[in-house]
Amino acid sequence: MKKQWLYLLVLGILMLCGCNNQSASEHLKSVSLTCDKEELLVDETATITYSITPAEIPLEQDCFYSNGGTITLQEDHLSFQSDVPGTYEIYCSKDDVQSNTITIVVAEKAVTIPDEQDSSASPLISDGTPHNAPMSVDWLLENVDSYVDTKTQVWVQGDLPQTKVLDEYGELRGILYNDDHSRFIILQGEIPIGNCHAAIVGTLTANEKGQYILLVDSVKAFS
Repeated sequence: MKKQWLYLLVLGILMLCGCNNQSASEHLKSVSLTCDKEELLVDETATITYSITPAEIPLEQDCFYSNGGTITLQEDHLSFQSDVPGTYEIYCSKDDVQSNTITIVVAEKAVTIPDEQDSSASPLISDGTPHNAPMSVDWLLENVDSYVDTKTQVWVQGDLPQTKVLDEYGELRGILYNDDHSRFIILQGEIPIGNCHAAIVGTLTANEKGQYILLVDSVKAFS
């Protein structure tokens, strides 16, 4: 009886070792990534599919790497998006096996200034983003918290002076006045025109003095 128990014990150990050796041999051999888009706009989503050998090897979220943006592992693919423009590289690495690298370029959403202002168009849509016509300097300053340091482009109209003017701290600044020239937004960037009513597209930030500054992307005079 004792010999029989010893035989069963040895047989169990051998079977267990055999299973462990089989599991240990099931390592990832290859990974390949493909993407449906090479270029995106900010906040758009790209779908990245992956092919692995052996197919039954599980992949986890931390197997995928990117130099920015957000990767989300779905049931059979990845989703990628970024709210910051740039060039992003994504790859997979597991068990000392690395996939090919996917490159995705993310661009800022463009705002187009029309050739002529449409006076019948509403200057704002419900969420405050530029649409048919520029917002006013006064409206932007009253709703500044919705735009400052958000990287959201604003489209604002006002009066450009002929030259730079002194701000409240005695510094020469390029500015955009409101209609009665009682308020202004500081402009930073190239302003090739002056002494006119203009529409400016840019992003809003604030400096250490609490002044609001429009980082200029484009300028167009209204006739």
